Amino acid sequence: MSPLVPPMDDLDLCWRAEEACLNAWPAVRTVMLGGWLLRLSDGPTRRTDSVNPRRGSPPDPTPIFQEATALFAERGRSVLFRIPSMASEADKALTQLGFSPPEAETCTLFAPALTGVHEGAVDVVLSEAPSDDWQAARAHLTEADAVASRAYARMLGLIVGPRCFAATHQDGRVAAIAYGVVSRGLLVIESVATDPALRRSGLGRKTVGALLQWGASQGVSQACLQVVAANAPARALYQSLGFSRELYRYHYRRGPTWVG
Repeated sequence: MSPLVPPMDDLDLCWRAEEACLNAWPAVRTVMLGGWLLRLSDGPTRRTDSVNPRRGSPPDPTPIFQEATALFAERGRSVLFRIPSMASEADKALTQLGFSPPEAETCTLFAPALTGVHEGAVDVVLSEAPSDDWQAARAHLTEADAVASRAYARMLGLIVGPRCFAATHQDGRVAAIAYGVVSRGLLVIESVATDPALRRSGLGRKTVGALLQWGASQGVSQACLQVVAANAPARALYQSLGFSRELYRYHYRRGPTWVG
């Protein structure tokens, strides 16, 4: 389960990071429903196919349950809610509505200052748009099929604002990737992936470090990212790069099984 609601002094930063992370991974379609944000992309990624609270959303999602369920049913799937700890009061209502237990708990980490930016990453290629090699490496490293790769490429094309794609090469091929987006005054780090055979060799650190350096060049002084809570190696890497503070967590709740 997610931790308690963050202290009031942290709420502004938490919601700003939440907005920045949503902007860095946009959905193909969005629908506003009773103060809640439905993100629809018809892909395999939960973040872009879920119902999300906004700051000020009603704490009880029951009034939108039927309509949200119908919108997801049109796409042949059960409704999925994504609940950050700032809106944890929604969990009680979701339980009463028959939703599954929380799954995929994820941490939002914050770097109060951009450190780790002097990596000397001369073999990291930075570009404003993802190259074909970057896209192919991402598909390979995440074992994405053709459907998932098309949905991901479409999502990347919807990003608004400064963005940078980093690819670290080893032995003539892309061995690690990530991208960064500047939004809401924060650098958001996304899609960090390293060849499994080359993990713990510093490639992930080098790749993210290059993006932190790029963020600093954009005038940004703080960063955030989201990582699966149980991924201890990744969290240790980000801690070493200055992501020293956990802002909030989120999880997903699946609605009753849809029968088509």
